[in-house]
Amino acid sequence: MLLTSTWSGALGNATGSVEFRSNGNPISGCASVSMVVGVASCTTTFSAAGNRQLSALYGGNTNYLAGAVGPLVLVVRGNQLFANGFE
Repeated sequence: MLLTSTWSGALGNATGSVEFRSNGNPISGCASVSMVVGVASCTTTFSAAGNRQLSALYGGNTNYLAGAVGPLVLVVRGNQLFANGFE
C-alpha cells in the first residue's frame, strides 16, 4: 500500500519529514520520510487482518508548525483493504 501525505500553505510547499503511524505506532520503514515538493510517500504492507488507524505526523519547519492528519480507519480482510468503512 502506498501512503502519501501532502503539506502546503500560503508560504508554498512544506519541507522536512513525515512519520506515518498505524494504531499510534511508527510504521517500519515509514517513520521518517523526507518530503519532496511538499509530499511524503512510503510503501508498506499489512499482512495481518484487522483494523488499523493510520495517521501522518509532520515535524514542522521554519515556515510551518508541526501537525497531524488522521486517523483514517483502514480495515484489512485477506487481500482486500477498506477505508473508513467503505467497501
